[in-house]
Amino acid sequence: KEAYLRGIDAIIVQDVGFCERVKFFIPEISLHGSTQMSVYNLEGVKALEKKGFDRVVLARELNIQEIKYICGNSIAEIEVFVHGTLCVGYSGQCFMSSSIGPRSANRGKCAQPCRLKYDLLENDKIRKSGFLLSTKDLCSVENVKQIIESGVASLKIEGRMKSPAYVATSVEAYRKEMDKINVTRTQELKGIEHDEEEEKVRKFFGESLEGSKVIAHRDNKGLKLKKISVEPLCIFSRKGENQSIEYKSVEAKNLQEDTMSVKNKLKAVFNRGGFTGGFVGGEIGSSIMYDEHPGNTGVYLGRVNGVQREKKLLSLKLEEDVHHADYIEVRNGGEDGFSISSIVINGRKVKEGKQGESVVLGFCEVKVLQGDKLYKTFDKNLNDKIENSFLGKTRKSVAIYLKISIKKDSKLKLELFDGVNLLCQERDCVPELALVKGISEEKVIEQMEKTGDYPFYLKQVQVDKDEGLVVPVSELNALRREGLQSLLNLRETGIRINRQNVETRKGKGIGEGVKITVTRLEPFVIEEGNPKNLFRAQDFRNRVETGTTYKEKELKPRLSVQIYNLYQYLPENFAGVNRLYIHAGDVFSKKFEKTIFDLKKFIPEIYIGLPSITRGYYDKNMDKLSKAIKEYGLNGIMTSNISHFGAFEGQDIPNASDYNWNVVNGESLQVVKNLGNRSITLSPELNYQQLSNLWRSDDVDLELIGYGRLPLMISEYCPVGVCISKLNEKKNCDHICKNG
Repeated sequence: KEAYLRGIDAIIVQDVGFCERVKFFIPEISLHGSTQMSVYNLEGVKALEKKGFDRVVLARELNIQEIKYICGNSIAEIEVFVHGTLCVGYSGQCFMSSSIGPRSANRGKCAQPCRLKYDLLENDKIRKSGFLLSTKDLCSVENVKQIIESGVASLKIEGRMKSPAYVATSVEAYRKEMDKINVTRTQELKGIEHDEEEEKVRKFFGESLEGSKVIAHRDNKGLKLKKISVEPLCIFSRKGENQSIEYKSVEAKNLQEDTMSVKNKLKAVFNRGGFTGGFVGGEIGSSIMYDEHPGNTGVYLGRVNGVQREKKLLSLKLEEDVHHADYIEVRNGGEDGFSISSIVINGRKVKEGKQGESVVLGFCEVKVLQGDKLYKTFDKNLNDKIENSFLGKTRKSVAIYLKISIKKDSKLKLELFDGVNLLCQERDCVPELALVKGISEEKVIEQMEKTGDYPFYLKQVQVDKDEGLVVPVSELNALRREGLQSLLNLRETGIRINRQNVETRKGKGIGEGVKITVTRLEPFVIEEGNPKNLFRAQDFRNRVETGTTYKEKELKPRLSVQIYNLYQYLPENFAGVNRLYIHAGDVFSKKFEKTIFDLKKFIPEIYIGLPSITRGYYDKNMDKLSKAIKEYGLNGIMTSNISHFGAFEGQDIPNASDYNWNVVNGESLQVVKNLGNRSITLSPELNYQQLSNLWRSDDVDLELIGYGRLPLMISEYCPVGVCISKLNEKKNCDHICKNG
């Protein structure tokens, strides 16, 4: 409630039940699908579009061609990760953390067991030891252009639990890289010439917009106006008195820093064994991993060539610059580190040492031996510069368009436009006739561009004045200050004022008196007779407000079995089994027809079970699986995530959902049921009390895993291929795990 009233633009969601709750209570809020939803194909994006999602964050395992295809065929905005921590497995499909301890990676509490040390064994002998599941951090500054040109709407920087300096550095780096690229990411809508909002903007700017596009940004249905923008965006430059104003592209300003220096700055702030371009950059296998150290590697400083332990001094030749108070880690099998207390060069104390110089560093009580490698993990000088860039002063982050009118016999008038809000401010000051010379246009602009501590910078200025008039500079300054303050107030309070004009809904578990703006009764249009409707608002309202009754009946537990190789069993092995889930790959075998008919003599229900991730081969053969279900009289398909649902929607094939859907509450259970699932496998992360509290229904079977080896994660990374065969984007796998 508080976040909404304070003006948040969107909520990012992983749980399919929670998204329905949010949409019901705040219909106007924008929903973003988290990467935890494991959306990796177009079908998954399309399914979320139908659920009202405006943006989808794709799985980090996709390459640039896959991203481009999805962007070109979807309505929802697409967001991709470009920088930060990588998971070794698909987000939303990892049970390793919850299997080892009480913290679930699928519910935002990953304990990061992949950053621990592991051994790779072969016949109980250690083949390799190290941090074998620890990835490098993702860095895409070199690939920003192709990522943007693929059609994505947003670049995502992972900043959870990172320092302000890390966030500031990474955001600045990608902002600069984006500013170098002249790619228009807005869509000019057809037939907008007479749009009311556009006319308002054109009237505001008049002739100065000649040659520019006025663009209306709407929601993904093309209905609700979000903002107006003008392209190309411009800044002005004065050429001298009595000369016209020249408009230049903003693209040319302050973009001198090259990509490699940007990458080195990012590396100095935080890295894990350097960076990887990730799957989006075309890297795989060993190019993505770093097994020597799981935390911040820092920057290599050099090897210790001498230690004076009594004086707490060590000497080395520098591979990088150092400063007083930099933090240095000693890599000798431990986790020791120290802040530099002194720097001595040729017997003289200094504040910094340069690359290539031999120095003596002061250290505290840590274990340091000759030959140890030193790494700088905190650069005091760089950190101070970064902090000074955002502390103690206002960032000029909001572009505004300004028009000032100085007319005979009229009050001074100022109009400001920030892309959303159009504001008019007046002063009780009427210009007077000049005795000698009137105020110049250049002088007016000079006063208007002094935005001081306000977070605005002028993108464009227009002066509409009569000749031969004078205005006190103090009046121009007062008009500017009042206008900027009014615009700031409007931006800060406008959303809150609009959202307080609301009615109240009360809901079970939601809190009393939650106030929201309600412009329609149903979050989605409900089609009658549609058994696979993604969200039945009436069902949700009944459940939340009055509770859904469940008819108690005698339970008759049934036995389901899931197998991964159909042909290693005899049909009679399954006597007494009520339902069998067979692996989708078995369907393509020549032995499938005879085997399946023999099995049907013993088993009442047979479903095809899809792998958790079905990229490539399986996605191309979904139609064959559909055909097999109908041809051999199978009972349905078991899906693992919403990407699968999209592939089989509308084919009248019964669905069952696997544990990978992460059904952990009554709301998500109801939503997955309404997708057409007759059977739902609950999350193995639920305890007995949580299972007991789940909402139940007479028309859906609930399944629970009772025995078996649960896959801990789904990953594109192969430890055997990487550690033994050195698999990467340049070397194909030799399948040593199969061939020996």
